[in-house]
Amino acid sequence: MDGIEWRVLRRLDDAEVDAVSALVERVTRADGIAPLSEHVLLHLKHGGDDDVRHVLAREGDVLAGYAHLDVTDQVAGSSAEIAVDPDHRRRGVGQGLVRRVLAESPDGRLRLWSHGEESGAAPLAASLGFHHSRTLFQMRRSLLTALPEPVWPEGVRLRSYLPGLDDDEWVALNARAFVDLPDQGGWTVDDLRLRMREPW
Repeated sequence: MDGIEWRVLRRLDDAEVDAVSALVERVTRADGIAPLSEHVLLHLKHGGDDDVRHVLAREGDVLAGYAHLDVTDQVAGSSAEIAVDPDHRRRGVGQGLVRRVLAESPDGRLRLWSHGEESGAAPLAASLGFHHSRTLFQMRRSLLTALPEPVWPEGVRLRSYLPGLDDDEWVALNARAFVDLPDQGGWTVDDLRLRMREPW
């Protein structure tokens, strides 16, 4: 890890956000999956969470690695997500990022998220003593595949979601649907509106 400069920041400036975004794009192209969750990417893009640590690993002008540490969950402990530039892998950057987020965790506990089975994240985590405890699946269905005509109970009417009018009800229903999944069921109206501003 000679030549790596490490920085731990509470906030990123615009140039740092751009550098992290470019790093995420490089990693996504190499691995076929984004190294950071939607939540982290949205907060990077729109200003960030209130109590996080950003760990930057630079080699000269190149951002070799990035870690996002969220220390807000006092029950389950801190959680981190990490991205290492493909050209800087197997050089200790990932280990250095994990060690730094562990040191920054207020109580020494850390949940480390690994995105994708094909990336080097899971083997790195295992080599540092982490164990696999949870799997999230993304289920998809083509919007072009025909569906059977729905049959609705008496008195039920279906209409499209109306932004601004249905927000509170949508958030309440989402909380009930994902009661056992706090990262989804804990959404607020602000979380919903943040995602509604995204091009997708």
